[in-house]
Amino acid sequence: MIWEHQSDQKDGFRFDRALQIFGKQFYFEVERGTQEGIDIREKVQQYLAKPGRFYVVFTVQDYQKNPYEPITKTAAQYAKEILPILAQARRNNQFTVAPHLRLVATPLAEVLMSPVVEFYSLETIE
Repeated sequence: MIWEHQSDQKDGFRFDRALQIFGKQFYFEVERGTQEGIDIREKVQQYLAKPGRFYVVFTVQDYQKNPYEPITKTAAQYAKEILPILAQARRNNQFTVAPHLRLVATPLAEVLMSPVVEFYSLETIE
């Protein structure tokens, strides 16, 4: 298992984290609810231009502009916004969404959701 915690932007974009595990390459995009659909589409397009076989996991969190105010967008709502955008790429399970806190707490659990099938783990995704 090899973690990369920084992107060098050689490919023209910056990922939040990268991981090689189970013979697979994963890139992680940590979404906190502040990005709009156009921003997610742009990230997907940048990954589509990248050669090689890999998976991209968009982790989603509850969005709260101010910690003293109520949550304005839940992680589940954000995932529901992102999944149709990922489906437009027509890459089956190459692009997935996962609840950030669940993935961090149980990284080998089946928490990855793709536009075509629910649920995968980092190990079972093909």
